Amino acid sequence: MGRLERFLFGVLLRLHPRDVRTDYEVELQEVLAERFERCGHSLTGVLQIWLNEAVSIVKHRTKHYRYRSRSGSPRWKVTMHSVIQDLRGGLRGVLRNRGLSAVVVLTLAVAIGAGTSIFSVVNGVLFKPLPVPDQDRLLAIWGRFVPESGFDFEYFPLSPPEYFDYEEASETLSEVVAFTTVASTLTGLGEEPLRVRGVATTSNMFSAFAVPPVLGRVLTPEDDVANSQVAVISDRMWTTFFGNDPGVVGRSLVLDGEVHEIVGVMPQDFGFPDRETSLWAPFGISRESGGRASHFVRSFALMKAGVSIDDVRAELGVLMNNWKGEYPDIHTGHFLVVEPLINNYVRGVKASMYVLLAAVGLLLMIACVNIAGVLLARGETRSQEFAVRHALGAGKARLFRQLFVEYSVLALLGGGLGVGAAYLGVPVLLGMEGNGIPRVEEVGVDLGVLGFSLVITMAALALFGIIPALQASRTNTAELIKEGARQSATGARLLFRRALISGEIALAVVISAAAGLMLNSVGKLNSVDTGIDATSSLTASISLPSSSYGEAEQALSFYTALLERINSDPRVVSATAANKIPYVGTPGVWDFEIAGMVENNVNGIRMNGHIDFVHANFFETTGVRLLQGRLFEEGDVGGSEVVTVISETMATTFWPGENPIGRQVAMDGSEGMGTIVGIVSDVHWNGMREDPRPTRYFLQSQAAAVAPGMTRNLQLAIKTSIEPMTFVSTLKAMVGEIDVDLPVRGIRTIDEAVARWTAQDRFFSLLMTLFASIAVGLATVGIYGVMSYTVAQRGKEIGIRMALGAPSTRVARSMVGQSLFLTAAGVGVGVLAALAGGGVLESLLFDVSARDPMTLLSVAGLFVVVGVVSALMPAVRAARINPVEALRAE
Repeated sequence: MGRLERFLFGVLLRLHPRDVRTDYEVELQEVLAERFERCGHSLTGVLQIWLNEAVSIVKHRTKHYRYRSRSGSPRWKVTMHSVIQDLRGGLRGVLRNRGLSAVVVLTLAVAIGAGTSIFSVVNGVLFKPLPVPDQDRLLAIWGRFVPESGFDFEYFPLSPPEYFDYEEASETLSEVVAFTTVASTLTGLGEEPLRVRGVATTSNMFSAFAVPPVLGRVLTPEDDVANSQVAVISDRMWTTFFGNDPGVVGRSLVLDGEVHEIVGVMPQDFGFPDRETSLWAPFGISRESGGRASHFVRSFALMKAGVSIDDVRAELGVLMNNWKGEYPDIHTGHFLVVEPLINNYVRGVKASMYVLLAAVGLLLMIACVNIAGVLLARGETRSQEFAVRHALGAGKARLFRQLFVEYSVLALLGGGLGVGAAYLGVPVLLGMEGNGIPRVEEVGVDLGVLGFSLVITMAALALFGIIPALQASRTNTAELIKEGARQSATGARLLFRRALISGEIALAVVISAAAGLMLNSVGKLNSVDTGIDATSSLTASISLPSSSYGEAEQALSFYTALLERINSDPRVVSATAANKIPYVGTPGVWDFEIAGMVENNVNGIRMNGHIDFVHANFFETTGVRLLQGRLFEEGDVGGSEVVTVISETMATTFWPGENPIGRQVAMDGSEGMGTIVGIVSDVHWNGMREDPRPTRYFLQSQAAAVAPGMTRNLQLAIKTSIEPMTFVSTLKAMVGEIDVDLPVRGIRTIDEAVARWTAQDRFFSLLMTLFASIAVGLATVGIYGVMSYTVAQRGKEIGIRMALGAPSTRVARSMVGQSLFLTAAGVGVGVLAALAGGGVLESLLFDVSARDPMTLLSVAGLFVVVGVVSALMPAVRAARINPVEALRAE
């Protein structure tokens, strides 16, 4: 063949589709060479053959892409027909392989259902915006005290002078809002008095949020004056008590015995600081409302447009530094915290939520790897089918398209079932300790969550659909037809599939290790000595309005009469009242002095701690144990020598190696010295994660003269000989007999109150355990699938080995050994990954190392068992192969 013929042949060859060139290049070359020979190598003959072949090739390539058929049908109808054919073929493929289809759909449904459920929680807590404009410009402002100050508070309210300094001096903030939460007794709107949650705030809260009322007006600067008796109510309160009456503006509310005029109603989705808030009333705060050491003002601010949070921090930080020079006794060790307002809600759970989000990603990856392995194996078993179809004229693009449609059907079925499972699963999740997380009312399957489900479904389709479809459609037609029979996987493909399974195991190990660590942490939390006995104990709260109980003696008389009635009931073992019942509330931290000590610290530790004012029987009822000395007695009454009982931590902190019995300590600052008569067990007032702080206990009757404000709002503890909650109606009746206008709120068992402190830990560990269980299940299915496929593909080899004398036990051991090898590889990588990423969990764990060796060894052992169990059935099947039948089938 001359140079011209070779050039013309190369052009013709390039006109053919790539797959035709790849598969039939030799045949095409032979045919053209034969035709060139017949034309006698004349130039005219060569050009005529070339032209005829070129026209034929172009017609063949373009016949499916004409804009109109002979009947004039437009191109899109032909394309739609092709799509419908592919869809029908895909549905037939799904139905023809019902077992495999069910495995794929269920695997995807479980993964997407679990992932969507968890994402709905994360989305509602972290990502859903507050129902206000300009959320990004809203900042929370806190103080921070480091140990140098004598305190150790990461977040602490402001004092009135601090707030007014910020409000008046700032050039970067357009609004600085002061507020505090309040609880008021509402009377006159129902059969029983009710306790409602409200906010006392400066009027600029509403301009900062820029949310208009649906009725009436919001608070105005004129309302900021002290004793302005107006209120803006929530939509929930408007609906519950006024039936959405449009004439509600101007009506009255009786709060703590004082009449307030309703001036406005806020929209349904507005709730600050949470959806349980019923009303907003004027704060009436001034610079004289408290000194610089009186920290009770919570604050947030609205940045001016174009200002960054760093600008605000720099400006307010200058004020803070100036205070340290002007007021060193108060502001030493005092710092500023400025952060986005949303952090107020999610600070305690942010790290946990991101860990859950990472777990969602790992679980979805495990599911996709699992399904990809199954479909790759399925594609290889269908390679003969694809070869025959390709030989009969089906292009590789057509084969890929039909496989992709088939896998798309599986993805959509799995995604749909997963979303349905999420709709059912989210309420179940929230019912399992879900009330321990913030913004729980925002959690639900909404458009954002559905969008997430769509994205992960499409991502799953791309991961487990496109790759297997490409792999399956890349068939060597000639070789497959030549070999005929069932094809074995190539070494590269088998290695790739085994690598997928080991990777799946590694991911499952990471999730399981995290779940094990969190379960271990919860177990440690539950084993912490609470210092109390909450068995068969009921708690409730009562607040006495200052309008009716303005004098401390009036409040003492009420509680004395109530406790006498409760203790006289034969079903009551003992009852008491206190400012704070352990684990029901947290007492404040006050400075104190110790008689005979000039400095305000001992060994560098500032003299401050919790203080609780209690009634008789406090220790007997709550189960706080006496360790040394005595408890309060009948002779310890008002007018007698003031006595106090202290906690074990206080004794060891300020009198290390000494006996503090008989020493004197002040109630508040230098006032009301009391003699220490006993030492009791510690209480973890701030939860089991926190070390116990020094605590002092004083009798209410003896403290009334020094701290009269501590006598009105008390919590009850009632230990009963019956089921505690059955005593609730009796308690309400007893309170009503003394004062019909007093509500009883916060009713629950003390066991429930204690459990609240570990609710978040239990919730997150529960979710991680759920993820780990799914991951282990998917890994089991993955190993089983690979080993079963290996037995099916190696039937001939196994038959030959057994025919040559290999015992069936050796064959079975070989299969189990392969499974253990895959498992060991995955476990090794997973353990290394868990060790490397363990620091992420550090802040979530209690008394457990993020790299705890026992947890990691336990997880590794679990997956070794999973590897053995998953391989047992395929190994038994391999051992039962009949050599004669296997060889005959080949």
